[in-house]
Amino acid sequence: MKKGISVLLVCAFVLSLSVAVAEDVDLSAMTLDELIALKTAIAGELMNRDEIKEAAIPSGVYVVGQDIPAGSYSIATSSILASIMIYESSGDLSNMFAIDSSDGVGKIALTDGQRVELSAECTFSVYAGISFE
Repeated sequence: MKKGISVLLVCAFVLSLSVAVAEDVDLSAMTLDELIALKTAIAGELMNRDEIKEAAIPSGVYVVGQDIPAGSYSIATSSILASIMIYESSGDLSNMFAIDSSDGVGKIALTDGQRVELSAECTFSVYAGISFE
C-alpha cells in the first residue's frame, strides 16, 4: 500500500514538473526560423501518433523520416501556385508537382531519406484511399 502511494506521489510530481516546464517556454525569445521548425516538429509528431490526420507545412526543405513522417499523403495548398520537389537521398530529383488552390496531389508516397522542397505552405493529409461521397 505504501509503495503504491509513493508511486502515485512520484507520478504526480513528475506531471506537475512537466506542466511547469511547458509554462516556462518563452516563445518570444525564439527566432522566426526556430518557431517554424518547432511548429513543423510538433505537426510531424502529432501525425506520427495518428492524433492529427493533416498538417500545414510551411515553405522550406524537409527530410522524410526526420521532419515529415514517411507515408502516403494527399497534398493541397491555398496558395496561387506551389511547387513540390521530391529528391531521393542520393540527391536525384524523383518527382515534381505544381499545384494551386483548386488542384492538389491525390496521392504521393514518401520514404525515409527523401528530401521534400515546398515553395509555399502546403497541407499534407494522411492518404486514406479513394472515397466516393
